[in-house]
Amino acid sequence: MRRSAAMLRTAGARRRPASVPPRRQLATGGKPSASSSSSAGGTSSKPSGGGGGPLEWYSRMLDTQPILTKCATSGFMCGAGDVIAQHVVERTDKFDWGRHLRMWTLGGFLVGPALHLWYGALFRMVKAPGMRGALTKTAVDQFTFAPVFIASFFCASATLEGVPGESVARLEGSWWDAVRVNWMMWLPAQAINFFFMPLKYQTLFANFVALFWNTYLSVTANKQQAEIADALPAA
Repeated sequence: MRRSAAMLRTAGARRRPASVPPRRQLATGGKPSASSSSSAGGTSSKPSGGGGGPLEWYSRMLDTQPILTKCATSGFMCGAGDVIAQHVVERTDKFDWGRHLRMWTLGGFLVGPALHLWYGALFRMVKAPGMRGALTKTAVDQFTFAPVFIASFFCASATLEGVPGESVARLEGSWWDAVRVNWMMWLPAQAINFFFMPLKYQTLFANFVALFWNTYLSVTANKQQAEIADALPAA
């Protein structure tokens, strides 16, 4: 009997340390420590910023709907340029909504798709890295694509106005001046664009610069329309 009692006391002493953790937990009010709560499941008390801001939303749209997003952006910027042209530069008393709609249409259906396809092709053609690649892209863009695109813009503008026959006269009167102004504005702008901006943001950057360029195009196209109309014999 004495041996059995001694064995029971020894077994109880061995099991006693196992009861220490519950007492320690009770001493803290039964709540898990901060370190255990932060490490459990790898979660924290801060909410995740899944919503993001406007730039993150725009970036997601560029990833999921690149052409649609660039077309909408280009249309908006061309329309904004026309608003500046009519209200600030020309100071017209009556806003020309038909002209404004044409600029939206040119931006959304000509400028946006053309820039999207061209920048993608240019990125694939010119593989040189760094400043050398940026300057090469700028030279190719400005001395091959830009003159043709400006001519296309004037012809498309005349077509939307219902006078496609005036395209040649507009090109003869404004194309070379527009190309020279284009080089003054776009040579430095595109060097910055191709060197610093990722490919998917290059159309966006170009559209912000084009806010001023679109103002110039809107004024020039409208001026040419008025000059040609004045030159025609009265009915």
